[in-house]
Amino acid sequence: MENILTQSYTEQGAYDFKQGFLRLDGKNGFDEDSFEKILKTLVGIANIRKGVRGYVIVGVADTEADARRVSMLYKVDALPFERFFITGVEHEADALGKSLDQLFMDLTKRIKSSTLSEPLKDYVARNVKAVRYYEKTVYVFEAQAQDEPSNFGGAFFVRHGNQLSEVAPQQYGELYKRFIAGM
Repeated sequence: MENILTQSYTEQGAYDFKQGFLRLDGKNGFDEDSFEKILKTLVGIANIRKGVRGYVIVGVADTEADARRVSMLYKVDALPFERFFITGVEHEADALGKSLDQLFMDLTKRIKSSTLSEPLKDYVARNVKAVRYYEKTVYVFEAQAQDEPSNFGGAFFVRHGNQLSEVAPQQYGELYKRFIAGM
């Protein structure tokens, strides 16, 4: 876990962190938009270039403000590491009335029913992991470049540093050329 957090400094495009799946408005609602952004980010990571592998880690706040908000709402003390704050996801499972296993299964079903393109959809669903970090559990979503660029709902995404961008249709050819060339 610490290796992934440390590596994220030098390979920003291949790593992303989310504090959780719930909105921080105090209503304990699953944030569908945030989950969709996680999937789009996985597409963006897979489209960096052939051979790339990257991760979206959920249960890690990358700002102190988010960590404080999680602490205020759920009485969770974040574990600081470097510039990150590990909040875990146990409090979210509790807020949703689920066990960690039930939440994990729910996430897997969401991935399988998403509009991620194959074979990335299958890869992500098979490779999502629950990882313990001290007394916290985080979910690690892994993306790996496939044989050709991946998409979400027919839209292609790429990562530049930690920014996610949708590829304009007139740029699809360039995306494929760059991807195949490994650039």
